[in-house]
Amino acid sequence: MRLPIAALLILGFTLQPTPSRSQETSSTAQEPLRVAGGIMAGNILSKKMPVVPCEALKQHVNGIVVMRVVIGKDGRVKEIAAISGPELLRASFVESVRQWTYKPYLLNGVPVEVETTVTESVNMNGGPYPQCP
Repeated sequence: MRLPIAALLILGFTLQPTPSRSQETSSTAQEPLRVAGGIMAGNILSKKMPVVPCEALKQHVNGIVVMRVVIGKDGRVKEIAAISGPELLRASFVESVRQWTYKPYLLNGVPVEVETTVTESVNMNGGPYPQCP
């Protein structure tokens, strides 16, 4: 038996649109959107180069530092952690990337928080490099 809309309203039923799949995920999603490092590299607005620590210079430490980075809706780094790379380089590289700014990442025209990886490297072979005291 089908009741007219007026009867349904009297019985306490309300008519609400069914949320679309994108509305459901955007309202419940708390995790940052994962975006490839290469894509986010194209969104860098300002980039501070890391200062290689004296001890790393003396030891001619080479290597790649990989960092997990969360970028806020405003394009600023919110969270950062080194996940691999030479221990002597990690802190300096993290500190420099923390100061980078990005063009906000847009999803359907709306800025969203993203998680990405940043990879920076240093190669001490072939100098000349600054001398440490």
